[in-house]
Amino acid sequence: MSDWFTFHVDHDAKLITIDIDCQTLLEDQPETYDEADEVCTNVIIPVVDTLRTTCIEKGYQQTCTLDLKGVDVTLMSPSILTRMIWTIYDHTKDDPENLIQGFRVFNSNTIFRGVYKVARNLLPEYMKSRIFVS
Repeated sequence: MSDWFTFHVDHDAKLITIDIDCQTLLEDQPETYDEADEVCTNVIIPVVDTLRTTCIEKGYQQTCTLDLKGVDVTLMSPSILTRMIWTIYDHTKDDPENLIQGFRVFNSNTIFRGVYKVARNLLPEYMKSRIFVS
Protein backbone atom coordinates (compact mmCIF):
# COMPACT_ATOMS: atom_id res chain seq x y z
CA MET A 1 0.00 0.00 0.00
CA SER A 2 3.00 2.34 0.01
CA ASP A 3 3.73 2.34 -3.71
CA TRP A 4 1.30 5.21 -4.29
CA PHE A 5 3.49 8.05 -3.07
CA THR A 6 6.97 9.36 -3.85
CA PHE A 7 9.07 12.13 -2.37
CA HIS A 8 11.10 14.86 -4.03
CA VAL A 9 13.48 16.92 -1.92
CA ASP A 10 14.62 20.39 -2.95
CA HIS A 11 17.46 21.16 -0.55
CA ASP A 12 17.90 24.71 -1.83
CA ALA A 13 14.24 25.57 -1.25
CA LYS A 14 14.06 23.43 1.92
CA LEU A 15 10.98 21.76 0.53
CA ILE A 16 9.77 18.17 0.45
CA THR A 17 7.10 17.46 -2.14
CA ILE A 18 5.00 14.35 -1.81
CA ASP A 19 3.50 13.16 -5.11
CA ILE A 20 0.52 10.85 -4.78
CA ASP A 21 -0.22 8.33 -7.54
CA CYS A 22 -3.97 8.60 -7.22
CA GLN A 23 -4.84 5.74 -9.57
CA THR A 24 -2.73 3.30 -7.55
CA LEU A 25 -4.11 4.68 -4.28
CA LEU A 26 -7.69 4.21 -5.43
CA GLU A 27 -7.04 0.74 -6.83
CA ASP A 28 -5.36 -0.33 -3.57
CA GLN A 29 -7.45 1.65 -1.08
CA PRO A 30 -8.69 -0.23 1.95
CA GLU A 31 -12.20 -1.63 1.76
CA THR A 32 -13.16 -1.38 5.44
CA TYR A 33 -12.57 1.06 8.27
CA ASP A 34 -10.44 -1.53 10.07
CA GLU A 35 -8.23 -1.91 6.99
CA ALA A 36 -8.02 1.88 6.66
CA ASP A 37 -6.94 2.17 10.29
CA GLU A 38 -4.32 -0.54 9.76
CA VAL A 39 -2.89 1.22 6.68
CA CYS A 40 -2.75 4.49 8.58
CA THR A 41 -1.09 2.93 11.62
CA ASN A 42 1.41 0.73 9.77
CA VAL A 43 2.17 2.70 6.60
CA ILE A 44 1.11 6.33 6.57
CA ILE A 45 1.65 7.50 10.15
CA PRO A 46 5.26 6.24 10.37
CA VAL A 47 6.02 8.14 7.14
CA VAL A 48 4.23 11.25 8.44
CA ASP A 49 6.19 11.08 11.70
CA THR A 50 9.50 10.72 9.85
CA LEU A 51 8.66 13.64 7.57
CA ARG A 52 7.60 15.84 10.49
CA THR A 53 10.81 15.08 12.37
CA THR A 54 12.95 15.73 9.29
CA CYS A 55 11.15 18.99 8.54
CA ILE A 56 11.51 20.21 12.11
CA GLU A 57 15.19 19.26 12.34
CA LYS A 58 16.15 20.71 8.94
CA GLY A 59 13.66 23.58 8.72
CA TYR A 60 11.93 22.12 5.65
CA GLN A 61 8.31 22.49 4.62
CA GLN A 62 6.09 19.90 2.98
CA THR A 63 3.75 20.15 0.06
CA CYS A 64 1.69 17.51 -1.65
CA THR A 65 0.50 17.10 -5.22
CA LEU A 66 -2.18 14.90 -6.71
CA ASP A 67 -2.66 14.73 -10.49
CA LEU A 68 -6.01 13.26 -11.51
CA LYS A 69 -5.30 13.15 -15.24
CA GLY A 70 -6.59 9.79 -16.51
CA VAL A 71 -7.63 8.64 -13.02
CA ASP A 72 -10.86 6.68 -12.62
CA VAL A 73 -12.31 8.62 -9.68
CA THR A 74 -15.34 6.33 -9.60
CA LEU A 75 -13.07 3.92 -7.68
CA MET A 76 -12.94 6.44 -4.83
CA SER A 77 -14.58 5.57 -1.54
CA PRO A 78 -15.16 8.96 0.12
CA SER A 79 -15.95 7.42 3.51
CA ILE A 80 -12.73 5.36 3.55
CA LEU A 81 -10.54 8.25 2.40
CA THR A 82 -12.20 10.59 4.90
CA ARG A 83 -11.56 8.03 7.64
CA MET A 84 -7.89 7.93 6.67
CA ILE A 85 -7.60 11.72 6.68
CA TRP A 86 -9.20 11.95 10.12
CA THR A 87 -7.02 9.14 11.50
CA ILE A 88 -3.91 10.99 10.37
CA TYR A 89 -5.33 14.24 11.72
CA ASP A 90 -6.05 12.66 15.12
CA HIS A 91 -2.45 11.50 15.29
CA THR A 92 -1.01 14.90 14.37
CA LYS A 93 -3.57 17.43 15.62
CA ASP A 94 -1.44 18.68 18.49
CA ASP A 95 1.15 20.07 16.08
CA PRO A 96 -0.59 20.95 12.78
CA GLU A 97 1.94 23.59 11.74
CA ASN A 98 4.42 20.80 11.00
CA LEU A 99 2.10 19.12 8.55
CA ILE A 100 1.70 19.64 4.84
CA GLN A 101 1.67 23.36 4.06
CA GLY A 102 -0.20 22.96 0.79
CA PHE A 103 -2.05 20.27 -1.09
CA ARG A 104 -2.60 20.79 -4.82
CA VAL A 105 -4.96 18.70 -6.93
CA PHE A 106 -4.50 19.00 -10.69
CA ASN A 107 -6.74 17.91 -13.58
CA SER A 108 -9.79 17.28 -11.43
CA ASN A 109 -13.10 16.48 -13.07
CA THR A 110 -16.73 17.20 -12.21
CA ILE A 111 -17.14 14.02 -10.16
CA PHE A 112 -14.09 14.75 -8.03
CA ARG A 113 -15.02 18.41 -7.54
CA GLY A 114 -18.53 17.37 -6.46
CA VAL A 115 -17.25 14.85 -3.93
CA TYR A 116 -14.63 17.30 -2.71
CA LYS A 117 -17.21 20.05 -2.25
CA VAL A 118 -19.16 17.80 0.13
CA ALA A 119 -16.15 16.14 1.77
CA ARG A 120 -14.43 19.49 2.33
CA ASN A 121 -16.93 20.20 5.10
CA LEU A 122 -15.75 17.05 6.89
CA LEU A 123 -12.08 18.05 6.90
CA PRO A 124 -10.28 19.53 9.88
CA GLU A 125 -10.51 23.33 9.81
CA TYR A 126 -6.81 24.06 9.23
CA MET A 127 -6.76 21.71 6.21
CA LYS A 128 -9.54 23.49 4.33
CA SER A 129 -7.46 26.54 3.50
CA ARG A 130 -4.46 24.47 2.37
CA ILE A 131 -6.15 22.46 -0.37
CA PHE A 132 -6.28 23.84 -3.90
CA VAL A 133 -8.27 22.02 -6.59
CA SER A 134 -8.00 22.82 -10.31
